Amino acid sequence: MIATEVRDATCPHCGKVMTYMSYNFRPPRKSDNTKWETVRYLVAHGFIYNHIYEPIPDNPNGATRTAIYPETLREAKEFVEKHKKIGERYLEYQRQL
Repeated sequence: MIATEVRDATCPHCGKVMTYMSYNFRPPRKSDNTKWETVRYLVAHGFIYNHIYEPIPDNPNGATRTAIYPETLREAKEFVEKHKKIGERYLEYQRQL
């Protein structure tokens, strides 16, 4: 399936356009509005739960680890600020499709 087909997929239940998410995404319970608000915030800033690598503090070898996606909106705002360039690159890529 090509990217535009994925991007334009519609939900079979409500008919709205679906958002592509990485296989790493684990949706919260349908009733958990607080966590869904966090997900919406992250997606709006270009984070679709792809792996993000960050340096391990105080490691002289330059090793990295996978960043853990936030659970709360407060954490999400800090996460977006910390990884802003990554989110911006993904949003720019999406605009080009």
